[in-house]
Amino acid sequence: MSIPPRFPISRAEIDCVVAAFYATLRENSALGPVFAVHVQDWPAHEAKIARFWYNAILLERGYDGNPMQV
Repeated sequence: MSIPPRFPISRAEIDCVVAAFYATLRENSALGPVFAVHVQDWPAHEAKIARFWYNAILLERGYDGNPMQV
């Protein structure tokens, strides 16, 4: 028996939101440079953040980071 998602959204929709968020962020004159210093591989970073949201919303286990520590 699996636990249902917190609300109805697909992995593809989460991927779309994450990609749109980071595309907008990279264009932002204040935030873009801050993130650019710390993120070397954008596709890998976005995939990791998407896994965080899969875990938080869809209750899928696959995220292995610690956002509070970072």
